[in-house]
Amino acid sequence: MDINKLVNEYRAEWLGALKGLNWPDRLQLLDEIHARLYKEVGNEGTFREVSPELVAALIRGLGQPAVNGAAQAHIYANSGDARHRQAAEKWLAEQPLGDFADVKSAHQNDTPAYWVDRRRNRRVRQGYKVSVWARGQHTECAMLDLSRGGAGLEPKAGLKPGDRVSVRIPGYGMKLAAVVRTRLDRAGLAFESQLPWEPRVTQLPREHAQ
Repeated sequence: MDINKLVNEYRAEWLGALKGLNWPDRLQLLDEIHARLYKEVGNEGTFREVSPELVAALIRGLGQPAVNGAAQAHIYANSGDARHRQAAEKWLAEQPLGDFADVKSAHQNDTPAYWVDRRRNRRVRQGYKVSVWARGQHTECAMLDLSRGGAGLEPKAGLKPGDRVSVRIPGYGMKLAAVVRTRLDRAGLAFESQLPWEPRVTQLPREHAQ
């Protein structure tokens, strides 16, 4: 598959629509674009190659404005361009209150399906470190388990149910999540949008950019 050709095709198809939206709506549309992209390419490896390059191309097409909000930061954080990722992490690190007010939450008024129906989102044991931005602070936590819909972290690092967080997961990029439960020193997260494929315990995903 010609990666550059696919990126250019998707850029040409979607850039116009993205230009007419604000950053929170762009983030939502990008989730839909990625779902379609994954269905089209049909495998994880190709998706991991195409996705960050597509995000980078779309950001460039939008003029690469300075990051000034959470939704924009999360788009930039998943770019294949290191400068975009650095700009996103710089913005996240500078937020004293961890302000995610511009991002629409799917979990503000209900209990996420991740906790209601675990059969739909099979949890897989993990054991690697992830970066978490929450309440204006950056910390490293161990990811205990992962599903398409959420994750378990330890330590909970002061997180409380209802907190909005950003978590960088190797191979999946930056994900927005809500803290849905805490117990002892563990925190359970529900992602704002599902991971594109089922995680596997024997094949940990690699970060698209080291």
